[in-house]
Amino acid sequence: ANSRRIIAACEQFQATNGTFPGTLDELVPDQLPSIPRAKYCLAYGEFLYFNYGRPMLGWYVVPPFGRRTYDFETRRWSYIE
Repeated sequence: ANSRRIIAACEQFQATNGTFPGTLDELVPDQLPSIPRAKYCLAYGEFLYFNYGRPMLGWYVVPPFGRRTYDFETRRWSYIE
């Protein structure tokens, strides 16, 4: 549920600003009151967000499942091991 909130906030940011945010912190406070925590994961329960020309959201899932990632361009989830 928290990942869906972040995805929706990033898409709202993109619709308003014409580009995806550089960091998740840019979503606060206009799109989200705070960045929600990732559940059932390692890496301190934080989401990972990268925007180096292709925005992606992810987190480290409890082993042995690797990293769950969302690609904003394709609007698809995948796993990176």
